[in-house]
Amino acid sequence: MDPRNPRVLLVGSSNSLIYRSDNAGETWTLLPFPRNFMGNVLALAVDPGDSSHYFAGLEAAGSPLAGLYESTDSGMSWHAAPDLAGMTVGALAFWKQDNRRIAAGTRRGVRLSLDGGKTWSRISPENNPELQAITSVAIDPKDPDIIYAGTTHLPWKTIDGGKTWKSIHVGMLDDSDIFSIEIDPEKTQRVLISACSGIYRSENGGAAWKRFAGIPATHRRTHILARDPEKANLLYAGTTLGLFKSENGGLNWRQVNRLHVMSLAIHPRDPKTVYFATEQAGIWKSEDRCETASPLNQGFVNRKVTNLVAAGRQLYLTSLTDGGRPSVFQSGDLGASWTGYTEFKEISTDGRLQLFGTPLSDKLLFASSEKDRKFWRSVDGGKTWTAINLPVPKAAPPRSGRRPAPAQPATVSTAAVRAFAVETIGTPPVLLAGTDRGLYRSKDQGVSWELLRIAGSVLPVQAIHAAPGGSGRLVIRTFYSMYLSEDSGASWKMLQLPVSIPSIYDIAISPMAGGSLLLACPHGLYISRDGAQGWSLSEIGLPNSTVSSVRFHPGELNTAYAVQFGRIFRSGDGGGRWEPISSLEAEKWSSRSVWFAPQAPNRLFAVTSDNGVLYFDLAGT
Repeated sequence: MDPRNPRVLLVGSSNSLIYRSDNAGETWTLLPFPRNFMGNVLALAVDPGDSSHYFAGLEAAGSPLAGLYESTDSGMSWHAAPDLAGMTVGALAFWKQDNRRIAAGTRRGVRLSLDGGKTWSRISPENNPELQAITSVAIDPKDPDIIYAGTTHLPWKTIDGGKTWKSIHVGMLDDSDIFSIEIDPEKTQRVLISACSGIYRSENGGAAWKRFAGIPATHRRTHILARDPEKANLLYAGTTLGLFKSENGGLNWRQVNRLHVMSLAIHPRDPKTVYFATEQAGIWKSEDRCETASPLNQGFVNRKVTNLVAAGRQLYLTSLTDGGRPSVFQSGDLGASWTGYTEFKEISTDGRLQLFGTPLSDKLLFASSEKDRKFWRSVDGGKTWTAINLPVPKAAPPRSGRRPAPAQPATVSTAAVRAFAVETIGTPPVLLAGTDRGLYRSKDQGVSWELLRIAGSVLPVQAIHAAPGGSGRLVIRTFYSMYLSEDSGASWKMLQLPVSIPSIYDIAISPMAGGSLLLACPHGLYISRDGAQGWSLSEIGLPNSTVSSVRFHPGELNTAYAVQFGRIFRSGDGGGRWEPISSLEAEKWSSRSVWFAPQAPNRLFAVTSDNGVLYFDLAGT
């Protein structure tokens, strides 16, 4: 929270996302922070003396992009602090009497700046392995030479500005991760610490600690401890299994909600107002000192979409479980608005659910769970489900002179369906389901299924790629090969490929008979115009670098779209020449893949890595 203007809030998240609210959390705007999908924002601070001066500490899984980032224009541009480049920065603390003095906790010790973050120096010993991974820091409000540092293994303290350090853990359980440190501004010898083993209090500057009772052992992992600025004995503890509150300095605690609270911000002039960040349920606000709270997530999104499908004119998507909120969403207006879908009461919706739809009906849905290895069918839009039993592959006939194999029992498979396709070119329509036990076909809208042989064999199927418009052109992918069908799966031929199967991220198939095939790969986009007999890199307008997704337009037969490093490109000649879509809105987000709904051929959907789904209407543009 900006201490000068508490209506301004910052929130940091995974995928190196930073949002700002200028209206006390009512709405959020994504700031242009450097994107790193391995990155987690672990620390945020607003300069107490300059409301336009921000700091952000980033963890980035060993990437050189980890470090401390600084903005002097309210987050509109950022630059990395050279002295901390490549270091995970997990904690920041300003000295209350001089905002130029800042302590930073890094994975390489404690760092100190005396000039407002322009330069940094190490003040903890390099040769002490216990003082490396710093998870929290605090500066004594009255003496800047007294600094506390929490590590992944117990706390430390210096009283001489870092010249010497002492381990302070008497009374504390061994191997405690120290998540936050709170110093009483009036009685600075009183220090509170939150850790994975609970909450501790010291009355003598850390010389000895006593653990608070009152929080169940199952809830002890406490990410954040905060004190009400007006009521010294009012404490909040954010744990993995809920927010706790004490009104007598920690002697007694009661649970006020069951959210996984990671961080707290208390309004400095109106402490009844408290904001807290959660692990999976976004941002929440309380206006009665946390007795009640409500979510504030308008504009804040950090949701990974795992599945996007069309069933008739209904769209459905699944996402990773989002802290008690629905993981299945439905749109009846082709993506313009979405609502949490709670009809799925009979099957698992834990984020590993895959949905499949058909253009045949709004109500006909299929679902598969990799976790449960089950396949279901619904004819009422997901209200009720029927388990589908897939035939077990028969044993291969014995070779001449060998003893026959034992007869297969008359049982059925519970294989997880990993891929699904619908071919409407014929009558009746054909449904295809790919599993680790083979490719299955249904001609009665999924009531019964038969196992297909591909080139004479039963092959495990990883993916099915269909040309748009139900043209009958299909490609299936196995672990070691790919096959093309021009007749809705009646016959197949093996494809000759320019790269290995694991190097192919996506496939697009022209709906025209004998039309182009496009392969999205780590080093570019391959195109074949002769049924996969020959391949070449598409080099005009699309750099030879990672292409993550490619699709043909369902109505314009020679038009294709591709995604490279989050940008969307368009080709009007079947994949030979490309140009980026010029749209400020499109360039604002980082797309992972593109998709078309059969009912809306001129609406291009972009699935982002962390910001849900966007759509662009292409007609006339």
